Amino acid sequence: MPSLAEAGYCTVSLDGMKSNRRELPPKTDKLLAYLLLDRLNVEQVVDWAVGSLEAGFDTEAIGMLASMSLGHEPNLYEAKPYLSTALQELDIFEEHDRESVLRTYANSIANQLAAGLVSATSSLDEIHSAVVVPLNHPADLMGWCYLWEGNFADGSFAEMSEDETEREARAFAAKWLVGPEHNAG
Repeated sequence: MPSLAEAGYCTVSLDGMKSNRRELPPKTDKLLAYLLLDRLNVEQVVDWAVGSLEAGFDTEAIGMLASMSLGHEPNLYEAKPYLSTALQELDIFEEHDRESVLRTYANSIANQLAAGLVSATSSLDEIHSAVVVPLNHPADLMGWCYLWEGNFADGSFAEMSEDETEREARAFAAKWLVGPEHNAG
């Protein structure tokens, strides 16, 4: 099975340049990572489906998932068959390897961080807990770990203010996204 990047599912773009790769519904990278990590809950699935519809990804299964927010309290057991069908309808396969899924999610977070769309604190927490730790701290992801610990990305000790951490994390994200080593694995 090809990695997500090989299958054309990375949605990395910088400075407003549109990627020539296939578009996915918003938050699909997170959905797949959380599905793989067994962190997915029904609210996230329904939110993904609603966001997918809003972005123009209209399939029968996505519509069913989005409608689960109406009327009764859905559960993940009810949603999973529709989620599997929705992913199939979008030609997204759940069998991608763990590392590719998590690294694609890291790219997505880094992209948002570099663009200033999310805070460094939440981004660093998410990359550390959902990518670095599950992948057992690979060398090319240690910059994220060091930043999460409050140090510089190169591992040198730092006592940074919140603003300095924001600047350092955004700069590291931009550099990491264009570096050839960030997608190793």
